[in-house]
Amino acid sequence: MSSKYAYPALYTSLEDDTASAPLRDDLLIGANGGVAWLFDLSFPYSYPGGPYSGRPDAGAPLAGAQVADIAGGAAGSVSVSAPGAIQYAGGGFDLSAAAGRNNCVRGPAGCLDGIYDDGQQFMVVGYYRLPAEADWYADSGVMPIFATNEHTGGYPSAVDMLTIAATSGGGLSARRQTNGGSTAATASLTITSGHFGKVAQIGCYRNAAGFQLQLRTSLGILLSSLQATGSNNSGDFSSLQPQWGITQSLWDFGGKPSLANFREQRVYRGWIENLVVSARDPLAVLDADWTRVMARGDFT
Repeated sequence: MSSKYAYPALYTSLEDDTASAPLRDDLLIGANGGVAWLFDLSFPYSYPGGPYSGRPDAGAPLAGAQVADIAGGAAGSVSVSAPGAIQYAGGGFDLSAAAGRNNCVRGPAGCLDGIYDDGQQFMVVGYYRLPAEADWYADSGVMPIFATNEHTGGYPSAVDMLTIAATSGGGLSARRQTNGGSTAATASLTITSGHFGKVAQIGCYRNAAGFQLQLRTSLGILLSSLQATGSNNSGDFSSLQPQWGITQSLWDFGGKPSLANFREQRVYRGWIENLVVSARDPLAVLDADWTRVMARGDFT
C-alpha cells in the first residue's frame, strides 16, 4: 500500500488522517495504546532502523545496536556477547554461534512501568524458530528464551515479571513471579514432535480470566491449562528490561552441556502488551497476528 508517512507503514492496512503518528503494524489497530513495546527484525524501520533514505540492509548486529519500537516508544537494543555471536538470517537473529550469556533483543527500561502500575495484567509474545527436537534443552532446571531479570541465577534470585523457558523432555514453561523472589506461578506445556524446528509464536498472558501459555506453529496450537490469575508480584519490576533470546538469566554454557545445541534458534518478532489498557482478548490477538505475520512469509 502507499503511505503518506516519511517512514512507510509497510505492514499496516490502516491510514488514519487523525493519527498523530503512523500505525506501522496492524497489531496496533484497536490496541488503545496498550502495546508497550513492539519489535520486528524483518521490518527495516525496527531493525536496522535509522533514516529511511539510505538505510542499510539488515546484517549481523553490533553490541548496543538500536531496535526501534514500532509502537512509537523508546528504542531498545541488541546485546551481543562477542563479535559474530549473533548473525542476521531468515528475517531475524540467528543465535547458533553464541557461546555465552546475553545475546538477545532487549526492550528499554520503563516499558514495563505501566503494567506494574495498572495491576499486572499483560501479554508477552515472541516469534522464534525452535531448535530441532534432538537439540532441545536437556539439562536440569529451566532455560529462558524470554526473561525480564538480569540475574545469572534467574527469577528465584531477583525481581522478575515473567520468564518463559525450556525444560527437558520438550517442555516449555512460563514462570510468573509473585513475591519478588523464588515463588512463582507456573503454566506449562509439552511440545510434540512435529512442532520442533519450525517458526513458532509463543505467547503468555495474565488477565482477570487467568494465566496461560500458548505455542503455535504451522501444525497448530498447543495450550497450557488455564491457571488462576493469582496475586500480583510484590516485587517492583517496573524498571526491568525484557529480553528475547539468549538472556543474561540462567544461561551457563560451562555448566549446561545441552546449550551447545539448544542455541540453534532464531528470534524474529515480539511485543509486550498492557491488557488493562488495550482491553483485548489475548488469544484473539495472537490468532490475528499469526495469520497476518505468516502471510508475509518473512521468517524462515
